[in-house]
Amino acid sequence: MRGVALGIVGLIAVIFAFSGAGTLTLSRAGSAEVASVGDYSITEQDVAFKLEELKTRILRENDGLSDDQLDDDILRPIAIQQLIGSKALFNHAINGSMAASPKTLADLIVNAAIFQTDGKFDEDRYRYFIRNRGFTNAGYKQSLTEEITRLQLLNGLRYSSFVTPKEIDRMASFFGQSRDYYYLKFPLEVIEKLVDPLEAELSEYYENNKMQFRSQETGTFEYIELSPDSLLSDYQISEEEVLKRFAERGEDSENPVYRRAAHILFDADNRQLASEVKRQLREGADFGELAEKYSLDAGSSDVRGDLGFSDGSAFPENFEKALTNLRVGEVSELIVTDSGVHLVKLLEEERTSYNIDSERERIKSAIRQERLNEVLPEKLSMLGELSYNAESLVELGLEIGLKADISDPISRNGGPGIGGYPALVEAAFSDEVLLQNFASDVIPVGDERYFVVKLKSHRLPEQKSFESVKKQVREIIFKFKAEEILDQRRKELLTQLEGGQTIEEIAKSADLEWQVVFGAKRWDQNLNVEANRFAFGMIPDLQSVYGSFVSSDGQFYLVSLEQTDLGNPKGLTTEDQNNLFTSSWVAIANSEIQAYRAGVVETSQVSK
Repeated sequence: MRGVALGIVGLIAVIFAFSGAGTLTLSRAGSAEVASVGDYSITEQDVAFKLEELKTRILRENDGLSDDQLDDDILRPIAIQQLIGSKALFNHAINGSMAASPKTLADLIVNAAIFQTDGKFDEDRYRYFIRNRGFTNAGYKQSLTEEITRLQLLNGLRYSSFVTPKEIDRMASFFGQSRDYYYLKFPLEVIEKLVDPLEAELSEYYENNKMQFRSQETGTFEYIELSPDSLLSDYQISEEEVLKRFAERGEDSENPVYRRAAHILFDADNRQLASEVKRQLREGADFGELAEKYSLDAGSSDVRGDLGFSDGSAFPENFEKALTNLRVGEVSELIVTDSGVHLVKLLEEERTSYNIDSERERIKSAIRQERLNEVLPEKLSMLGELSYNAESLVELGLEIGLKADISDPISRNGGPGIGGYPALVEAAFSDEVLLQNFASDVIPVGDERYFVVKLKSHRLPEQKSFESVKKQVREIIFKFKAEEILDQRRKELLTQLEGGQTIEEIAKSADLEWQVVFGAKRWDQNLNVEANRFAFGMIPDLQSVYGSFVSSDGQFYLVSLEQTDLGNPKGLTTEDQNNLFTSSWVAIANSEIQAYRAGVVETSQVSK
C-alpha cells in the first residue's frame, strides 16, 4: 500500500457515494464573497463549482439536453440558495455539538474506491485528483469536515421520520387504483379540411396587424475577447521549467510518515487483565482475536482493533509517541490515556512520495496561472484605455496582440455568439455604443473573460411585406379558426353526452376513433399516456363523469370515466409493500428535511 495522506483529499467521491447527493461545496482562497451565513463566506469560486455540479446533474437526468441550453443566469440564484442552505445547516450542526473526527475522515479516505489500485489505497491517485483541481489538503479537509458534520444533522432528521401502517394502506389504495373509461378522438386532420382561409382574409389580417410583422432591430459588432485562452494560446511551458519548479518544491516539502495502528483498550482500573493479555501476545497469541475478545473500544474491536492511519495527530500524544517507537508488527507496553489502558500494535508504516509524474500537471497549471496573473492586468488596462477612442477594434486587436472579431447580427433579445451574454447585449445596445459610436467599457462575463464591443452596423426595425409573411399569417388564422371549430365541436359532443348518449354511440355516428379501457393503472405506459393521465385526474362520482382536453399534438379528446376501483393493500406483494414503504418514507423524510432547512435559513444571519 502506498502512503496515506490524512490531509483529507478526494473525499468528495466518498461523500457522493454515501449521501447520494452531490452537495459538497469547496472554497478556494482569493475568491470574492457573494454571500455569508453567520461567520461563513460563500465565494464566487463556490458558486462556480456549484453551477458546474448543477449542470452536470441536469444533463445527466435529461437526455438530449446540451450544455449551451443551460442558462447561468437562471441557475446561479439556485446555486447560491443551495450554498446558503448548506452553510446554515453546517452552522446549526456545529451549534448542536456535531463534529467529524480525524479517524472518521481517515477511514473514509482509506476505503474510498476512487483512490484504490488493486484494492489498496494509491497515494498518486488522490494526489493527482486534488492537484488537478487546484485545491490544497487543508482546503479539502475543512470542506469535507463541513460536509460530514452537516450530513450527521441531515441523517438524524432523515432517520427520525416514519410512516404509519394506515398511511401505507391509504397510499396503496391510491396508487393501486384501477379505472374503466371511454374516450373518442377528434383528429386535427378533420379540422384542417374544414379550415381554408381565403386570400382576402389573410390580407385583411395583415393590414390590421402590421406591427406584428416587423423585423427586429439588429446590430453587428466588432469585439475583442480577453481571456486566459486568448492570452496564453501561444505560451509554452518547457520541461526544464517544470523540473526546476519540482526541484524547488522538493527542497521545501516534508514527506510525513503515516502509521496504521491497532489497539486493545482496557479499563483504567484493570491493569492486571492488560498485563495478562500482553503476556499472551508475547507467547504468540493473535492480536486481532484478543482485541475482539477483550477490547472495550466498540468502534474498533469488531475490526480486530484496527484504528486506521495517523499522521501523528489523530491519537493522544503519548499514544502517538509510543507508535513512532515501534517497528511494524511490534506491540507496545501498556499506555495510559484518558480513555483507559492500551496495548498498541503498528500494522503498517508508509512514507509519502513526491514525484514528477504526479506533480507535472499541477506545476504546469501553477506556472500558467502565474503567467496569467502577470499579463492579464496589463492587457486589461491597455484594452480599456486604447479601445475608448479606437476607430476599429479589429485594428486595435492587431496592435495589442489580441484576437478581434465581428459578431453575427444580434437583437436586444440576444442571439448567437456574444449575444448569449446579457451584459454584453446591454452594453452593445447602450446609447454610448449604438448612438455615439464609442466602444463599450470592458465587460466581465466570468471565468476571467472580458469583452469590449463597438458598433459595426445597425439595422432598425422594418415592415415585412405581405408576401414574405403570408405563410405565417395563414398559420395564425388557421389556428384561430381551428380553435373555434374545436370549441364548437366540444360543446356539441358534451351536449350529446348530457342527453344520454354514450361515447361509443357518438363516435360511431360521427365516424370518429374511440376506445374503451378496462382496469387501467395510473402509470400504465402501454395505454394512451395523455388520455390515461386525464382519466386519473378526474374526480369519481356515482355516475359517469366526463370531460375533454386537447393533447400536445392538437387532437381533441372526449373522456367518460365509468368506474373506479380502489387498490387493495392486501393484494400487494411483499416486494411491492417494501417498495411502497421505502418510497413513502423517503418522500416524507425529504419533505421534512426541506422544511427544516428552510426554517434554519430563515433564522440564520444571511447577507448577500
